[in-house]
Amino acid sequence: MLRRPLGLVLIVTLTGCQFPADPGSTRSPADHCAAAAIIALDADGNGVLDRREAKACPALLNAWDLYDQDRDGKLTHHELVQRFRTFCRGRPPSKSVTFQVLLDDKPLVGADVRLEPEPFVAQYAKPALGLTDTMGLTSPRTPELGLGGVYCGLYRIVISWKDAEGREQLPPRYNVETTLGQEISPDLPPAIIVLRLSRR
Repeated sequence: MLRRPLGLVLIVTLTGCQFPADPGSTRSPADHCAAAAIIALDADGNGVLDRREAKACPALLNAWDLYDQDRDGKLTHHELVQRFRTFCRGRPPSKSVTFQVLLDDKPLVGADVRLEPEPFVAQYAKPALGLTDTMGLTSPRTPELGLGGVYCGLYRIVISWKDAEGREQLPPRYNVETTLGQEISPDLPPAIIVLRLSRR
């Protein structure tokens, strides 16, 4: 069973999802991202990715079973392409995603939540920003989409919560050295993403 750090649950509204087109390339978005992912993450240079290497991309590690179709513990270029193709269906409007951030099991109010695309999808996916409310809820938005939501892709989740003097109150593992990640894709089940943080 796939382990998801910090207990993730997610509310999603599907309205179709696709990487923006790259008119300067003859490669499909899926092929481009798969090749770039292997270049970025393949530490031993054998042309495939294992779970150890995937630790450098928390979103990919969280969604591992969706990629490793033959269950051999490795991801090939073909498997990455097959999964990335699910992001390219339909037209390119947004997908609405709602997070709840809890700190020591209590709603974290006034925290900045940023979705940062992994470098190998950054040409197609864009950052999204949100601010948690009194229930710790936020729906990050990509500014260029207008109606809200985010592009599909693999994202690092960066959470910052600063005091009046601008000092960060959360451990680095949630921001500058984040270990949080999420794949945003059309086939995610409806739910809420609950991010359970701890000061410890």
